[in-house]
Amino acid sequence: MSDEKKEEGYSVNVTGPGLTIDREISKELAERVVMLLMTGQAPATPTVAAPPPTPSTGYDAPPAAPPTGDMSVREYLNETAAQRVPDKITAMGLYLRDVRKRSHFKRADMVEQFQAAHERVPKNLSRDIAWAAKAGWIATKAGTTDTYYVTNSGSEAVAARFSKEVVKKTRGLASGGKKKKKTSSKK
Repeated sequence: MSDEKKEEGYSVNVTGPGLTIDREISKELAERVVMLLMTGQAPATPTVAAPPPTPSTGYDAPPAAPPTGDMSVREYLNETAAQRVPDKITAMGLYLRDVRKRSHFKRADMVEQFQAAHERVPKNLSRDIAWAAKAGWIATKAGTTDTYYVTNSGSEAVAARFSKEVVKKTRGLASGGKKKKKTSSKK
């Protein structure tokens, strides 16, 4: 790398409990970070496109819609075409991760997200969270019982906008794959 490029480059280092980030960034992004740190508000400039996912970010597929801090959870659900409750849980988890920068979520966070999206909170949210986990779209954070994160498979399902193939693979997981017997009424 030439000395000229080294002079133009900027480095950001953020450390905290369970977090260490050391990354080279552009001058424009550095100016935005400084503005955010000094004022607590991001400058009113067009958003910078997120870098492509890397192994260090923990996911392979980008979300269906490019996340911005201005996107609401309702908009995100619309963009991802999430219809079933496990689809919505997965999309909301990805929304929290990519838009709100929260790597994990709890059941209470899902209740808040359903309300923020003006959706009815599912009556059996625990079952639906278990369904999303059984599909492999979310997983329990190690050492916890009620803290979850979106998996690579979940990211891929959202990126595929819950295609017919994705839905077909996960149909029936809520009931453990057992189909209800039809009962005939004899008179």
